[in-house]
Amino acid sequence: MLIEKPFFDSRAKDDKITKREKIFGYFISPAGMAALNGILGGYVNIFYTDTLKLSGLFLILLPIISKIISSIFTVFFGRIIDKTKSKQGKARPWLLLSAPLCAISAVFCFFIPQLNEAGQLAWIFITYNLYFSFAYTMYSMSHSLLVPLSTSDVKERNSLSVWAMIGQTLLMGTMTAIVFTIFLYPYIKKRDSLWLPVISGFAALALILTFVEYYWTLERNGGKSQNSSTLSFQAQLKALFTDKFFVLLLVITALSTFASQVKNLSLMYYCSWDIGTYETGEKYYALIQVVGNLPLGWGSFLIFPLMKKMSKQKMTIFGLFLAFIGDAICFFFPRNLGVVIAGQLVASVGLIPLTFIMTSFLADALDHVAYHGNGRSDGAGMSSYHIVINIFVGLAQGFLNLMLSLFNYHSPDTTLTTQAPQSEEMQKAFTFMFSGLGMIIYLALGVIFCFFNIEKHMPPKENKKEANPPA
Repeated sequence: MLIEKPFFDSRAKDDKITKREKIFGYFISPAGMAALNGILGGYVNIFYTDTLKLSGLFLILLPIISKIISSIFTVFFGRIIDKTKSKQGKARPWLLLSAPLCAISAVFCFFIPQLNEAGQLAWIFITYNLYFSFAYTMYSMSHSLLVPLSTSDVKERNSLSVWAMIGQTLLMGTMTAIVFTIFLYPYIKKRDSLWLPVISGFAALALILTFVEYYWTLERNGGKSQNSSTLSFQAQLKALFTDKFFVLLLVITALSTFASQVKNLSLMYYCSWDIGTYETGEKYYALIQVVGNLPLGWGSFLIFPLMKKMSKQKMTIFGLFLAFIGDAICFFFPRNLGVVIAGQLVASVGLIPLTFIMTSFLADALDHVAYHGNGRSDGAGMSSYHIVINIFVGLAQGFLNLMLSLFNYHSPDTTLTTQAPQSEEMQKAFTFMFSGLGMIIYLALGVIFCFFNIEKHMPPKENKKEANPPA
């Protein structure tokens, strides 16, 4: 096979994870695809509503149908990963293939040919699904497996999880909130023709950095103690869904995904029509984004000392309580910029544990299933995990567009110097999506995490080296 040739070998060759691998494979390189996906996730809906003037049932159903398609593909792709056996591992080859697919399909989302209305809607449906249902799903599943497959050492996995999230939050935040929103979006907003070249530039960057990610990661934990292929897909599903901690992890993933996606998708609308105006919205957006990401940078220095002094569970519960307080501040004072920034700081500090160690929780859950199920269930586990993410990302965008339709959102008229404000009901809906929903969900997650004491149920050897199934 072509992938077996030395040209495709990883540049990370040591048995133990090196600092160079952490920096190039987990800190810098994933930020490219994260930035591209962040821009598409946050702005493609604005492109549809404000540039293409789309609304109504099509936009409500598009993301939901897309995630149904993506979920079906996720199951299929999870089985493919399980059956993949190569010198490069089982996830990295697909990471490499996903890079050009994501770049090309992202560009197509903003390339709208001159067709009639039905033809354009069909094109939008196809290109949206090419990126979100297939290409990015392939990348996301492969990327998410890199930490669990990189090593069986729990401390090393925790470290990698933090390195990855530092890069994705800080570098992605810089590229999206500062480079795109402050320097590029004000011009794009006035000249629709700029969407395509700008997205093409970010797609090219994501392509290059994903190649770097491929060459600077290495799968070391792909079956030393158990091989996921020894279990049928049905047996893997049974092992997963009879494991309390894996089921709880899916519930946590569903709620946190829905809350964060609704917040992120509604942020520009909130900044442009509620706390700010359409003319100044991107400045408010960038300010709130930068302020929200600053504590995540500080968190990279706090998370390691905290993990030595308290359990990941306790850290996360305390953090979610802070996130609840922060969003409550924003919800009850939605038009006071100073108060909203303060609330965002509190909420962002609170989300540090969940943000940085979620991948580690996933790896722990998969190891717990392996220990008690006599075999690894990585393929079915990642399929289930990504199905939940896909469904709730789609529901979040569908929920946003439903709110826009219910409260009669009117798209901006670029011929006007100053835009008329949205209705009071629409503005209240933006406030709820930005902070009210998160306030409720983070409180619920804090309660759920009281039952997620997985660290007390890991096998003794897991804390040292590698989990071995009981005889």
